[in-house]
Amino acid sequence: MDSGAKITKGNQTYYIYMEVVTADKEHPENKGIQIIDLATKKAYNDRYFLWHSKKGIFTQEKVCEDYRTMLIFGK
Repeated sequence: MDSGAKITKGNQTYYIYMEVVTADKEHPENKGIQIIDLATKKAYNDRYFLWHSKKGIFTQEKVCEDYRTMLIFGK
């Protein structure tokens, strides 16, 4: 299950993407939140912006051609 949200506080807008596994018959331990992506509007509007596809929690304030991102936590 994927979900997304846009949150605005004052003049700052943040985009949130979350991937949740509700059931995995082959790997029952693989349940729950898999990915949380947080991005500022500046990063989200950049032509090189890319949501992540590997497990973890990520935050992006800006992006560049090599998709550098700060990894906060991941398995």
